[in-house]
Amino acid sequence: MVDSRKDATKAVKDNYQGMMHTVWTSAENALDEFYGRKDANNERRGGNWVEAFKAMCDEFGKLEMAK
Repeated sequence: MVDSRKDATKAVKDNYQGMMHTVWTSAENALDEFYGRKDANNERRGGNWVEAFKAMCDEFGKLEMAK
């Protein structure tokens, strides 16, 4: 999404305002992990999805600042 928005034409650039992130758990469990009520580390699946999600949000913030 970041690259898509960065490289988009002016006509479609504003269409790329969201983000995508897949979490393979229930909504309840995902929220508990996001807010730190449960441990989000899962070495079998590549680490901590919460940290990955926050890093993705930071990248979107950088993109907004570059406008």
